[in-house]
Amino acid sequence: MTLNDFRTFYEREHATTRKVLQAFPAARADFRPHERSSTALQLGAIFVAEEQMISRALRSEPVLGSGARPAPTSWQEVLDGFDAVHQDVMQALASATEAELKPVAFYVAPKTPGEWPCLLRACRETCWVARLTLVVEPPE
Repeated sequence: MTLNDFRTFYEREHATTRKVLQAFPAARADFRPHERSSTALQLGAIFVAEEQMISRALRSEPVLGSGARPAPTSWQEVLDGFDAVHQDVMQALASATEAELKPVAFYVAPKTPGEWPCLLRACRETCWVARLTLVVEPPE
């Protein structure tokens, strides 16, 4: 995947995820599709954290471990954080070059970091998984 391919992929996936987040009822932020599942608010926080990882990787900064924003405490904070970090990613994409993309440390299994050839594959492989959980219709 080239940087241009990633940009196209990222813009499409971000827009789709943003629509899902916007459509999700804020009053149901505590919804869990299963008792062992994360809440919708926790999943929203994961989306924000993943966007932060993309931004850091594009800037050749460490992806795991540092620099995370505080976890959102409301659904509006999820939406605001997702939008703010999206702007960071778009700025990083605007200045990134193929030559600058380096392997990134990213999870290859639960609690097991490993080196991925590049950020582009890491994002492509993981970005849709959590969104799928939010598509489940929350109870009335």
